[in-house]
Amino acid sequence: MKSGNTSKNKYLVLIAHIGALLTASAWGSSFLSTKILMESGGFTPVEVYVYRFFTAYVVLLLFTFRNIRSKSWRDELTFLLCGVCAGSLYFITENYALRLTTAGNVSLLASISPIFTTILIAVMYRQRIQPGVLIGSVVSFIGAGCIIFSHGESLEFRPAGDLLALTAAFSWAIYTMAIKRILPLYNGFFVTRKLFFYGVITALPLLILDKGASHIQLLWDFAQPQYIMNFLFLVLMCSLAAYLIWNEVMRILGPVSANNYLYLQPLVTMIAAYFFLGEIITTARIKPTADIEIPPLCEQCGRCVRACPVGALHPDGSCDTSRCLSYLTIEHRGEFTEGTDTHGHFYGCDRCAEVCPHNANPPQCTIDDLKPNPGLLSLTADKMLAMTHDEYVGLFRGSPMKRAKLTGLQRNAMHLKNKQTGEK
Repeated sequence: MKSGNTSKNKYLVLIAHIGALLTASAWGSSFLSTKILMESGGFTPVEVYVYRFFTAYVVLLLFTFRNIRSKSWRDELTFLLCGVCAGSLYFITENYALRLTTAGNVSLLASISPIFTTILIAVMYRQRIQPGVLIGSVVSFIGAGCIIFSHGESLEFRPAGDLLALTAAFSWAIYTMAIKRILPLYNGFFVTRKLFFYGVITALPLLILDKGASHIQLLWDFAQPQYIMNFLFLVLMCSLAAYLIWNEVMRILGPVSANNYLYLQPLVTMIAAYFFLGEIITTARIKPTADIEIPPLCEQCGRCVRACPVGALHPDGSCDTSRCLSYLTIEHRGEFTEGTDTHGHFYGCDRCAEVCPHNANPPQCTIDDLKPNPGLLSLTADKMLAMTHDEYVGLFRGSPMKRAKLTGLQRNAMHLKNKQTGEK
């Protein structure tokens, strides 16, 4: 029996390590979705936090509505502390720190959290710090710093922003220390729901006072699905799943061991930004050139608006992406709706770019590696429809046209052929 229990414990520990790795990966990727919402959608840091965790709370409440109150006021106060430190205080101080100091500073200072956790646990619970644990935390911290500053970031002392980043790191350590006491007393759903509740409640006054918070309508604007998709990723994966898993990980591995996985976040963020945002990983320290004014390129000539075959472009510079032929032929998944007309375009459109005065008489590329693939230039609708998956992979390897996928390209080819033959 003892041998069986040992095997079971080893299995649980292994699962916990995998869960910690997945959670750190989700949180590392969350910076990308947050960046898209804030930079492209105009969401404020408080908006992103409140909308994200309020939605996650409501979803959890639907499954755990029968059990609302904790066992004592002491536990309730502990949940309040954890909700503030792991929620409103942590996220808001971190996001505002990004406005006052460098991203490198924030990433590095936030990485101190596991060290703070180790010290707090040792002091509050009178646990001896194992030398191996402390050395491992320090080495991991140095490794995180090497990752952060190896691709162009520079360390600069900016007191206000750096203090906010340290506050975020320390608040997470307090949450980790406080949650240790109540994790054995409640199930993971209850604990996570309480964290979300108190985090949102304490952030609501900031949302009310936030004059720039007016972007919630974008979360149901299906003409711009990038916002709702990134928001759902933050809610479902980075909030609901991640926190539920993380609390169980801390229950099994202990707060100190679990928090050491947080050092992986800068690495995950860097890799994810490379693949999904096209950010360049480089060791060069690149700084923007100062005191150079870039004149507005648009001459307000209106040629692009008039040239758009589907009227997706508007005179104010906005674009109805749901009608844009580049979206329909590249990004759109599934069949075209009845009445869709690609106007003879197989992949993309670029009519707007072709008529723009700034693109007049462009020089011809003389670099062989950048010249068009002859196989792509000779592609016809019939060839595309007859193409196998292996042929597709061979022809489109290294080409951005892969983005449309084989099914999308064959759909476009069938649409063109039907238009040519007069079929619907």
